[in-house]
Amino acid sequence: MGKCISLFLAAALVCASMSAADRQHTGVAVDRNGHVIEVSGAAYIRVFPAGGSCPEFKGSFIANAVKVGPDFRFSIPEQRSSYGAVFCRNGYFSRIEPALSNLSDGSPVQPHPLIMYAYEDKKYVETDIRRRLDSFVSELRYLRSIDAELFNRTVEEWSGHKFPKLGKALLSFFGEDAYPE
Repeated sequence: MGKCISLFLAAALVCASMSAADRQHTGVAVDRNGHVIEVSGAAYIRVFPAGGSCPEFKGSFIANAVKVGPDFRFSIPEQRSSYGAVFCRNGYFSRIEPALSNLSDGSPVQPHPLIMYAYEDKKYVETDIRRRLDSFVSELRYLRSIDAELFNRTVEEWSGHKFPKLGKALLSFFGEDAYPE
C-alpha cells in the first residue's frame, strides 16, 4: 500500500509542475530537405539576444521545449498572450521566432514545420528564398481570389503600424489585377 501512495504522490508532483493554466503548443523541426530533426528550444517573454551560437535571453525565460516523439512541446502560462522562442541544434544556424501566439491551447508552433538550415546548406539559401517568395505570392494570390475585400482589409489591419510599407506594397502588387502577365 505504501508503494502505491508513493507512486501516486510522485505522479501528482509531476502533474503539478505543469499547470492546468498552461497552454500547450507542439511543433516539429525539419532540415531544408524535410527530414525531421531534433532541436532544443526555449521560450521567453521577450526575445532580445544576448549572443552566442545558441542565443540566450536574459531575465525572461518561460520554459524549455519538451521532446514528444519527433515533436517538441512548449507549456506557456495562459496569462501570456504571446511568447518568443529560440531553436538550436549543433551544426545548424539557430532560429529565433520573436512573436508566437499563445491565444489558444493546442495551436502549433509557427512556422509549422520549423525549417532549420545546416551550416553546410548555406549554399542553397538563395534558391530557397526565391522558391519561398514564389510560393508566398502564389498563396496570397489564391487567398485574394476567394475574397478580395476581405484580403485587402486583413492586409491593412495586419500591417497597421508595424509593417505599413509592406502592407501598401502588397496591396499595390495585387491591386485589381491579381494575375499580372
